[in-house]
Amino acid sequence: MKIVADESLDFNIVQAIRDVGFDVWAVVEQDPSIKRPSRLHSSKTLYC
Repeated sequence: MKIVADESLDFNIVQAIRDVGFDVWAVVEQDPSIKRPSRLHSSKTLYC
């Protein structure tokens, strides 16, 4: 399963999810200033 993590999600949770084998695209790592509609577009582009 691929997960998009908004920057409001604590990064420790992102790491914990990754540690159990999930693919996580974390906004805070990629582009923390990106606007919400762009996040949806980015996640669709990456994972669809």
